[in-house]
Amino acid sequence: MVELYRGPIWFCESPEASWLEEFAKLFAKEYPKGLLRRRRWLPEWPDSDEARTTLRRQGFKASKNFYETIWLDLTRPEEELRASLKKNWRADLKKGAHLDIDSRIDRAGSSLDMFLDYHERERARKQYRTRGAQLLQNELKNAAMLKELLILWALDGKEPAAAIAIVMHGNSATYRAGWSLARGRELHAHNVLLWDAVNMLKNSNYRALDLGGTTPTSGSTGYIKFKQGMGGESFRTLGVSG
Repeated sequence: MVELYRGPIWFCESPEASWLEEFAKLFAKEYPKGLLRRRRWLPEWPDSDEARTTLRRQGFKASKNFYETIWLDLTRPEEELRASLKKNWRADLKKGAHLDIDSRIDRAGSSLDMFLDYHERERARKQYRTRGAQLLQNELKNAAMLKELLILWALDGKEPAAAIAIVMHGNSATYRAGWSLARGRELHAHNVLLWDAVNMLKNSNYRALDLGGTTPTSGSTGYIKFKQGMGGESFRTLGVSG
């Protein structure tokens, strides 16, 4: 199996359409199809009929394994970002802001092990699909080592109620993982934590926040609607295979 996930990396915001075909040609030459070789590629390229036609010319075919996410433009004024929030999301943020939430910020990653422990317990309890626990642990520990990890906690008294992990990269950041106990949901803690993260990143001159995957899966409706409630721009990549 030859797998390329969200690549290649383009060193500009708007690569020329011809670049996609040139890379597809190179990829096909380096890793030709064969009886004992399978190829799977998730290009970092917006889904379109033109792009699909381009890849078919190089021997790739469309797949259902696309990737979808939502981007927030953090260069916009805070008032504009708040106005873009969906009505229910903004109402829950307002409720959470008036409740007794003690927010804590970990910039050093010292609370990462506790974050991962809570995250894995909640994942197992709710039985939702996610990347492997070891892979997430390695990714976040590496980000902490590079001082590119931000963990925001919501405490109810002295007890954790919810937390989110943000990874920074270049001039952008990505929401990587989060969990919430029942008390955290009552306090609308995720709304408060994500809005705090938006403002912190803005103040540190980050230009965009990727809210993470919104590709539909079984039982995913709730968290997709939650992310959509922040009023960002939807982005869907191609999904192809060889």
